[in-house]
Amino acid sequence: MLSGKRILLVEDDEVDRRRVHRAVTKAGMDLTIVDAADVTEGCEAIATQTFDCAVIDFNLPDGNALDLLAFISGAGEHDVPVVVLTGEDDDRRAIEALHAGAEDYLVKNDFEVDAFA
Repeated sequence: MLSGKRILLVEDDEVDRRRVHRAVTKAGMDLTIVDAADVTEGCEAIATQTFDCAVIDFNLPDGNALDLLAFISGAGEHDVPVVVLTGEDDDRRAIEALHAGAEDYLVKNDFEVDAFA
């Protein structure tokens, strides 16, 4: 159960960020969500804060989820589960993300808050 956990949400699209926040609220989950809009902000958050999970959009303005996965691994944060979100159903990207350390890969259109439980 994720209740009481801190989640890093790295998503550049405001509509998609709000969608995740609404889904969590609707599910009645007691989560603290810290937002970051790009790889740089995500890396800064990881370097200065503690998270129980990270949800990262694959395509970001200054890089992609693979860049953040490499940073997380290099920062010794191997125990932070990462879920990669994308707007594209692309098996190649999913495999890349999973090989880079992501726990799961979800297509935004199929997003359900239960996927995090």
